[in-house]
Amino acid sequence: MDIRNTSSPVIAGESGIHDIDVGGTSKLSISGGCVGAIGFFDNAIAILSGGQINGIRSWYSFPANPNHVTLLCNPGYQLTYTGNVVTKISGTWLDGSAFSIKLHNYSGYSDMFSNMTIIPEPATMLLLGLGGIFLRRRK
Repeated sequence: MDIRNTSSPVIAGESGIHDIDVGGTSKLSISGGCVGAIGFFDNAIAILSGGQINGIRSWYSFPANPNHVTLLCNPGYQLTYTGNVVTKISGTWLDGSAFSIKLHNYSGYSDMFSNMTIIPEPATMLLLGLGGIFLRRRK
């Protein structure tokens, strides 16, 4: 599923898409629009790069796999903790728009943040890639 745009929220707390559950070997890409909540289980993966996403929840068993949800955002994102568990991530997408996503954690499953990979903005990735190329050439 590829979500690029949806309608704006009509009622406070409601969004263009209320709820998405992604399971099996599904792939989800969100780059815009409004989504109330996303739920993940099995081997589903997602790339999140824009839009308003109010919450994410998962039912991944231990051990956590950090490759289930990839978040593409600018550096400087902030994490909110409840005890020693991350319950919210806030920052800006690559286009500069703000995001704040609640991470819902369920007892008996790995916490949502441990299932996420956060990728820095493209310029950093380009520099890392070029460094790898130069190291390879030196051999």
